[in-house]
Amino acid sequence: LKRFGMHFVDLYEEFPLRGVDIMLEAGYLADKTPEEIAVMREKMANHIIPAEITYDYKADKEVHLSVEGYHIMAYLVAERLKLLGYLD
Repeated sequence: LKRFGMHFVDLYEEFPLRGVDIMLEAGYLADKTPEEIAVMREKMANHIIPAEITYDYKADKEVHLSVEGYHIMAYLVAERLKLLGYLD
């Protein structure tokens, strides 16, 4: 952050902090129970990518994301671009 300031999106922190809420808002977790969502939140809080947002939906900690995972990243980047005035 010191070097790039607001032009840097800290996905390591932002992705797990806000990812579940972003997916809920987009309707991606409509088929999940509150208990399943709570487990996902706990994993994300511990910087574990839940299987539910990996490319094959099978293994936790997989670095290859699904549509849902990439939606989170795109949301965070677009949000920052709006804040910086690059997007309306």
